[in-house]
Amino acid sequence: MTDKNIQMTQRNAANDGWDNLNPITKAANVLASDGETVESHLADLSSQVVNKGASLIGLNDSGNKFTATNVEGAMLELFTLANDGKTVVASAITAKGVSASSADTFPTLATKIGQITTQSVLTGTLVASDIKTGKTGYSTDPLVKITGNHVEPTITSLGGKRWASGTANTSGTNFPFSVYGLGFTARHITWFIQGTEAYGCYNADDGSANFCCYLRGNGSGAIGSKATDISITSTSFTVNTKFYATSVIWYATD
Repeated sequence: MTDKNIQMTQRNAANDGWDNLNPITKAANVLASDGETVESHLADLSSQVVNKGASLIGLNDSGNKFTATNVEGAMLELFTLANDGKTVVASAITAKGVSASSADTFPTLATKIGQITTQSVLTGTLVASDIKTGKTGYSTDPLVKITGNHVEPTITSLGGKRWASGTANTSGTNFPFSVYGLGFTARHITWFIQGTEAYGCYNADDGSANFCCYLRGNGSGAIGSKATDISITSTSFTVNTKFYATSVIWYATD
């Protein structure tokens, strides 16, 4: 049996030619190569029911971007490509310390990228008392600024004594010498009279009312009165050596 396309003609009204007559039929009466009617295929194309429509539309892929040959297949390829890309991006974000998943939306992934710390994270046990007063530092987990309150130890806080030394000249009656500008109140003073073997000493913790003004190498010397031969303030002291001299070397502690 041979399939034929039929076209009918008839004489025109002027009877000087022919009019082509194309038969009119219904889509339901026209069969496609798969045996389905054209009407059913048209219904599929306009349907939003799953597995209808997109799979029947051919894809004009002039750039050869897709393996699929219809719209449904191309859409599946695009989804797979996007989802695989999200999986790779989510894994990279997680590797930087921020939890992410391929189920996250692109805006969510973008937000998490912004949460990545680009600097090396240093950990430690730094606290305010470790930092000198007036200085600042930073701790981690969380990152916060710390203002130091550490006070540097002093010789007195460590149980020691503050001290000073120098030279001074004697003058006047009883040959006193004076020292000013100390940073503490002197409680123990020792002096050596230069050019001689004579020396003197004062001890505020000694319960005696007197102190040694000077002693010679042979043990002879003079006694001074704590009441009248020494004067001490919070930053200075004056001592009557009672020994003729022009210069002394002195040492003082608190």
